[in-house]
Amino acid sequence: MAHSANTTQQPVKAFDLVSVIDFKASYGLPSCTSVAGNDLYVGYTSGHVRHFLLSSATSATNNRTKYQLRYLDEMIGVPKKRITQIIVAPTIARVIGLAENQVFVGDMFSMVGAQSYQRSMPKSVTHMAINETSNSYDLEIAVCQSKKKSLQLMLVNSERFISKQEITNLMGVPVKVHWSGSVLLIAYESHYTLYNIMARTEMELFPYNPTTCSPLLRLLQSEQFYLNGDSLGMIINQTGDVCKAPIAWINQPRFVCYSAPYIVGISSSVIQVYSLLDQQLKQKSSFANALAAADFGGHGIYIT
Repeated sequence: MAHSANTTQQPVKAFDLVSVIDFKASYGLPSCTSVAGNDLYVGYTSGHVRHFLLSSATSATNNRTKYQLRYLDEMIGVPKKRITQIIVAPTIARVIGLAENQVFVGDMFSMVGAQSYQRSMPKSVTHMAINETSNSYDLEIAVCQSKKKSLQLMLVNSERFISKQEITNLMGVPVKVHWSGSVLLIAYESHYTLYNIMARTEMELFPYNPTTCSPLLRLLQSEQFYLNGDSLGMIINQTGDVCKAPIAWINQPRFVCYSAPYIVGISSSVIQVYSLLDQQLKQKSSFANALAAADFGGHGIYIT
């Protein structure tokens, strides 16, 4: 999806749907994505991670922009294991992936596996989250581990993982986490909490139904966060207070992306675009069987 130049009357057409690439079936299905600048990394059910570069060119005759993804390189994360998460760390030139609780690391440009991390890698990992507002040159990540009521806060440099802090005595086993400065947003099996790292306090937020709602947590803009609720998208601040009217989704989203001022919900059959200025639906487009999504830093959204 690319930002549309159409700024006429309602309903607003916020995005154009543009086909940029056809995937090879031999790699299985795309299972996750991550973006750094114009570099796109796609994980597959086969265990592969492929690196693409997004380019664009605007026509002088009709002012239309053409987008293209060019394949650059690939690596095998964990052979024949579904890639469930990819994190890209441009400052240390690393791509970090997760497949069936196993972490792997490669060079983000050559896509060659980085063996120096083997001894320091966390084990039995279920989810990872970067510190979205970190000022550190190295990567700061929060790690969820299988069956543990704790979180590991770690530093990742160009050679190894370094444990910084273990947060224990949580309300349960974290399913997903979002890290932003001194705040951790935690999704458990059926509810969300907010953990303040400095005060070492955990506050209950609200429940969700795990059979119909995917736990989604993300930073929207400075000190504003999105949490996926039952048919509603809740927007809170760093103290856990609701700071905007909720998004009343027509279809429960499986993925959520943000491209200011629009929040985009992708369900199994439709793409919904709402404005954070008034929380109103601006665009709705059919899109069947979406498998993964990522946003290109406000310049557009990639969906597969």
